[in-house]
Amino acid sequence: MSIGLKRNTVVLESFSPEWEEYFELEKERILGAIKENIISIEHIGSTSIKNSVAKPIIDICIGIGGYPTGFECVKKLESLGYKYLGEYGVEGRHYFRTDSDCVKVHIHMFDAKSDQYLNHILFRDYLNCHPEDLQKYNELKEQLKGKMISREEYTRQKEPLINEILTKAKRWKIREDIEY
Repeated sequence: MSIGLKRNTVVLESFSPEWEEYFELEKERILGAIKENIISIEHIGSTSIKNSVAKPIIDICIGIGGYPTGFECVKKLESLGYKYLGEYGVEGRHYFRTDSDCVKVHIHMFDAKSDQYLNHILFRDYLNCHPEDLQKYNELKEQLKGKMISREEYTRQKEPLINEILTKAKRWKIREDIEY
């Protein structure tokens, strides 16, 4: 089991508890640098979903009090070895990745009240509770990996299923909220 992946490659590994351990270690480093700016910090993406297959890169979602707050975090996160890439194609996001040829962590920083932030958490929680949809998602990732496509194309081709699952997750969340 490893953590990290050479940039622009797609390799999938089966779920490992090491991913959660690595997240916890990185979370502490990040909190040490920017705790005063953080509302919440969450492990997201496929490495946070039990029984998933995933690229062995830890995705971290940081909720902040508003988009401008993210600019206050840039130099501090760069001092931890992160590279700041701006919004990187997602409006309202501050995006960071570890700055080496072997990328171990992506940070997605959003306003904690934004749909983008909430969708990441909801997607993770839904797939952890719905193995049939996780299986479909895992199967698609395995199919795409076999096509030898770019990482960008891999991500783009997952979008329709991600959107379908997110729609189900929102309906599930509404039902869960009503049951309380």
